[in-house]
Amino acid sequence: MSIQEDKEKQKEIRDKYIEAISALLLGPGSEKINANFAEEIISEKPQSRYVTGILYPFKDDVGEHELKEVALDIQEGFDKEDSVEIDNSFLPSSIGITFYCKAKIKALNLSISTASYESIKNPYVETTTKTLETLQYYLLESKVEKVEQLFEIDEEEKRIRLKNYNEETDKIINNLSKEMYKSETLDADTKFLVNKIKNINYGKKNCFQRKPFESGVLLELRDGVRTQEIKFDEGCSVHLFSKIKELKVANENVVAVTVVVKNVSKNHFFQTEIKIPAQEGIDFVASEDIKIPDLAKLDPEDAMNLFLYRQKKTYAHGRGYLLFGKRRMEI
Repeated sequence: MSIQEDKEKQKEIRDKYIEAISALLLGPGSEKINANFAEEIISEKPQSRYVTGILYPFKDDVGEHELKEVALDIQEGFDKEDSVEIDNSFLPSSIGITFYCKAKIKALNLSISTASYESIKNPYVETTTKTLETLQYYLLESKVEKVEQLFEIDEEEKRIRLKNYNEETDKIINNLSKEMYKSETLDADTKFLVNKIKNINYGKKNCFQRKPFESGVLLELRDGVRTQEIKFDEGCSVHLFSKIKELKVANENVVAVTVVVKNVSKNHFFQTEIKIPAQEGIDFVASEDIKIPDLAKLDPEDAMNLFLYRQKKTYAHGRGYLLFGKRRMEI
């Protein structure tokens, strides 16, 4: 294997790790109940499942005990009198991004995407045709009483769920699960499917389904601070704060743009993104080309990082829970 092939293989493995970690910690995609991750179904509250990427309701009255350590901090990019706050707290309600660009147009296209989760009961679990057929055949031979009354199967959509849930159903599926566990010929996928259905319905518990939102925004590129409300749905809205500042750099006009999204609804928002695509009339500028940090004012670790990554340009600075950034300005 050549050095180049080895590097490509390492990158492929690294990307898979990143994808898996992102699905588990940020979502969506942490549980395989349904295949459509945009509308994923999970078997516990998303606040419990995910540990990052959450925009909490601003000063949420419901969780006052959680807010004892919340500290609102004014970040660079906004002056105090602008009254634009970026949460850097344990329960943040906002995220933001700052970047520089050369603009030949008067407005910038960007989009805000996020999601909330709604409570549902007894969802369908999606599987394969082979696993469904194996289960149906097994049920015909099963010695568990009333097992034929247990499932509702949608063969066309390749999915299955309980017909209903009560104490008798609980007893039947438990007996079925124990019987299947003892089987030495039954495949693991079929056993897993039945256990999954049993576990997500245990105690008539709720599952939660993702409801995605996205809205396009046209941002004026003229000096000043502005605020607008983006309403995704009834009871689901955010405030979009922006600060635009025109700079003169090496006899060229450069625009400094800071955008902040703040949750002002009573719902938690998950997997929130600010996306700024490449577009005609906009050239993004690296922050290093605007101003080089004063090494004397940096601590040794930051100074060393500046040296180590001197060939890596920074095109955006994230504010808040920023997790991943890409060169195409998608945050």
